[in-house]
Amino acid sequence: MAERLGRAYLDDALGEEARGVRLTSVGTRAVVGSSMHPYSAQVLELVPGALARTFMLREAASLLTQLGHAIHVPGTDLAQRGRALVSAMIPV
Repeated sequence: MAERLGRAYLDDALGEEARGVRLTSVGTRAVVGSSMHPYSAQVLELVPGALARTFMLREAASLLTQLGHAIHVPGTDLAQRGRALVSAMIPV
C-alpha cells in the first residue's frame, strides 16, 4: 500500500518527471528466522551492485541529513539529480 500511495503522490507532485523515479516496496511481512524467498534471492544475485544504491526512506533521510543542506546536486532533470543524490549517499 505504501508503494502505491507513494507512486500516486509522486505522479501528482511531479507529473511526467515521476517516470524517472523507481519506487518499490521492501515489504513488511517478514517472519523472524525465515529465509528470503528464492525469487528475491535470485534477483539480488543478478544485480549485487544494486545493494549499495538501494535505501529505505529512513536510511536515505539519515544519510542526506549527514550530507548537510549545502550539498550541490548536479543534473538538469529529476532522474539525473536523483542519481547524483544516491551517488552522494553511497559510502566511499
